[in-house]
Amino acid sequence: MAFLLDGSDPIALRELLNHLDKYRKDGKKLSFLGYVKKLPPFDQDQIVWLTRKDMNWLGMPKATQIKSFIEKNFDVLINTTLNTIRPLEYVSTYSKAALRIGRFDEKKTYCYDFMMHLDGPASVYDYLSQVDRYLKMVK
Repeated sequence: MAFLLDGSDPIALRELLNHLDKYRKDGKKLSFLGYVKKLPPFDQDQIVWLTRKDMNWLGMPKATQIKSFIEKNFDVLINTTLNTIRPLEYVSTYSKAALRIGRFDEKKTYCYDFMMHLDGPASVYDYLSQVDRYLKMVK
């Protein structure tokens, strides 16, 4: 499983990583790719970080920085961000993951194979619980 992360709020990111650790406890192998504008909130070997300096003049990630992540054949790639982060959408669009999951946006059908619609203001945990429910149905 692969997860795309927003690193703009270190506290929220740490809580999210703690929440996602349940997948590791279930025996899943996890990979993380995060985006932050300047410096990563903390260094961890398990998270591949993209920053603004890793973008080309169009604002898209340079292929060399993310090539190995995009080319991995993950079973599932989940974009955990609830806001639009174009570099992470780029990664999702070109990922070779068998199933790419993201939040519903009718303009982003090229990014995801499966999109979750959330009514009203929802937290990332509401979103992930909905993703879990549908993934269990697919198994």
